[in-house]
Amino acid sequence: MCGRFAQYTPAKVYHELLGLDTSRPCGEIIPRWNIAPGACCWTVTNGESEPQFYSYTWGYAPAWATKMVNKPINARSETVDTLPVFRAGFRTGRVLIPANGWYEWKKLAAGKRPYYHRLAGAAPFFFGGIADSQTFAILTAPANECAAEIHDRMPVIIRPADYRAWLAPGAKLGDLREMMQPLAAEAIEVYPVSIAVNKAGSEGSNLIEREEKPS
Repeated sequence: MCGRFAQYTPAKVYHELLGLDTSRPCGEIIPRWNIAPGACCWTVTNGESEPQFYSYTWGYAPAWATKMVNKPINARSETVDTLPVFRAGFRTGRVLIPANGWYEWKKLAAGKRPYYHRLAGAAPFFFGGIADSQTFAILTAPANECAAEIHDRMPVIIRPADYRAWLAPGAKLGDLREMMQPLAAEAIEVYPVSIAVNKAGSEGSNLIEREEKPS
């Protein structure tokens, strides 16, 4: 799964990744290192002529589910096209979520320990997600060999060659399933970080610093 993530790279960089004209005003991404469910953050949708950035709330609530209490933050890639709550969002509301990394917790004798996951080399990337009514969920897939040491699920990370295809309406299910396959183990790196990240609301670049000994 994915329950916390970081989004701190300037918007211009994400515009460049999408091949957008960066000479235009890009808006601003407020750097955050501990985005928790219920927070608003930038997502990318399919605009009329090019991808568009909007601030959506993390916690999926389709328009028809007016009495939904528990708003899912993740959707499993294996069933997102068949479960009624997610099906329409997957068909017409696929989004990209700008990210720098995510956290998972591992059970140890001394208690749960947070680990930070990012692309090897710390490059920014996009999660694959679905959206409806200005809310979104991050898609997850079975973890690769690296991430599986901490958790059996990991977020879907869309490869650069697939950014536009992921957002495009009318994409074929088979092609979308290929885009949702987990990255190779060598594509990501994982390391322990401070338990300060456990507290929702904690912020700062220190949260993603490697910390070998529990704090």
